[in-house]
Amino acid sequence: MIGSIAETQEVLDFCAKHRIAPDIELIAMEEINQAFDRMTDNEVRFRQVIDMASLRQETSVSPSQNNTSKRLAAL
Repeated sequence: MIGSIAETQEVLDFCAKHRIAPDIELIAMEEINQAFDRMTDNEVRFRQVIDMASLRQETSVSPSQNNTSKRLAAL
């Protein structure tokens, strides 16, 4: 139970009006393995958000990066 669409919109409008935003930790794609380890070790204080722009910086997929997709699926 999270409320109706109208109630959700009201909360979003309130947050925008009062400049309320979540605290996040922006991580690059190459940091995903460390981020996963920190999450499983309960060392994450804020929501971790992957910077998708960093994905474009990846030029080739190595075997270790293949493992990344498996770990993401576990989330």
